[in-house]
Amino acid sequence: MTRARFAKLAATWLAQAKAENKRGDHAAALASVGRALDLDPKLVEAWRVMADVKVGQRDVPGAVAAATNAIELDPRDALALALRSRAKGALRDVEAALADAERALALDDGLAPAWAAKGSAEIMNGSYDRAAADLTRALELDSGLSWALANRGVEDIILLSPPGFGAPVPPGFPCTRLAYRDWLISEIEKIGHPVDLLGHDWGAGHTYAVAAVRPDLLRSWAADCAGLVHPSYVAPGGAGLAA
Repeated sequence: MTRARFAKLAATWLAQAKAENKRGDHAAALASVGRALDLDPKLVEAWRVMADVKVGQRDVPGAVAAATNAIELDPRDALALALRSRAKGALRDVEAALADAERALALDDGLAPAWAAKGSAEIMNGSYDRAAADLTRALELDSGLSWALANRGVEDIILLSPPGFGAPVPPGFPCTRLAYRDWLISEIEKIGHPVDLLGHDWGAGHTYAVAAVRPDLLRSWAADCAGLVHPSYVAPGGAGLAA
């Protein structure tokens, strides 16, 4: 098998691992990223993904080892440094966690996970003002960074996956704009009190729909992709939002 063929297969397994990790199937993701590394042991991104999977599995020493492999292959991999910082923090190695976070930010000061890792370490260091500033910066860069919110004391976070977006489609679900709106209304009603709703991408469209017809369910809301609600909006491929 040619080197190019090995690289292509490794990339395929890595893409599969990312998808599995995103939907929370850590065991499958670990197997897939292992296949990628069998094909290309020097694939930095694969070691980084393995570190992220290990974090998800609560295997903190394994996360440190995988991130260290990525960093040894590429000392300028800021995301791997941020992942190792988070894992070192979980091991209560505050000095090492801060050092990795600061190295990551020196390489990329717009990297939300690095700010979050630094803020988490600052909490353990007793530097609460710095921690609050760092975690706030992380959330400014990535408002969906749930563990940064948790470290700021926000612990009642609920992550919803609409049918067909990382979750199975129930039998008979029509996958229309109004169906998704009604699905989201139903999910919020189950919580039993007004919520702070954050919507991204197509989730933004669902957020706008709920805000329009059931504002009583919302304490606050925020969303991107505001162009979705413009009457002349046409999605890629020519589909509008009339359905």
